[in-house]
Amino acid sequence: MPETVLVVEGQGDVAAFPHLVGKIGAWLGMPLFVTKPIRCGGWGSIRKPGGLERWTTLAASREDCTRVVFVVDLDDGCPVEERAIILERVAALEALHGIEILIAFCIREYESWLLYSLDKISENDASLSDLDTSCCHMNNSAIRDAKGKLRALLPDGYSESSDQHLLTKMIDIKSLYERCRSFKKFVKCVSSLDYDTLEAAL
Repeated sequence: MPETVLVVEGQGDVAAFPHLVGKIGAWLGMPLFVTKPIRCGGWGSIRKPGGLERWTTLAASREDCTRVVFVVDLDDGCPVEERAIILERVAALEALHGIEILIAFCIREYESWLLYSLDKISENDASLSDLDTSCCHMNNSAIRDAKGKLRALLPDGYSESSDQHLLTKMIDIKSLYERCRSFKKFVKCVSSLDYDTLEAAL
């Protein structure tokens, strides 16, 4: 069966993204799933000479791979400009491997998506019911050190390795889609649906 392979940044992402994609599929009523994302270390590792090629070749070697989605933090810079830097390389690799290659970013960190979702997360965990969730309606994509803010807000702090996938399981996909532009782009990438179709699901 056709498979989407994710290339992600860190170990916490490897554990969290399969849950996130599964939740997106459930929201859309689609059989979306990914297994064993590939950890690449971040955008710098992708955009450097040979980096995109290395990770794409590894992903394309997976059985039945038809699409590779890169999704990593973008700490600085404009996503449109950063994608443009590797556009010709992407096109060449798509022709070489006969697959689709898409680039999505967590702006500025995956934890920004968690901050947007904190009210829904608190509703799903009684131990977090007293959280200050005012950040959900702020521009969390502009925050530098979203991990630090999340760590300060949660009563037991925050660790990517132990908490990222657990908090991801409590995200409400619909509200996050409505609040966060970079998450919308990721949903579009993994679902292959256009924005008009996705808006109809709201």
